[in-house]
Amino acid sequence: MAQVGEKAKAAAELENVERVLAAARAKLTGEEWGLAWADWDKMWRKLKAEAAQGKRPATSPKGDR
Repeated sequence: MAQVGEKAKAAAELENVERVLAAARAKLTGEEWGLAWADWDKMWRKLKAEAAQGKRPATSPKGDR
């Protein structure tokens, strides 16, 4: 479970990532990016769902957890 204060911090980080992904999606377009975006979208939905439930991801994006 998330610690007190972590939920607000996570929500702010989710908003930041949303902006970065939107900017990246605008630049990285075309058929060659289709599969990559499908993969990112799947991971992003999972992370947002876990955050909404107050869970920490099983592993970090860097794989250091």
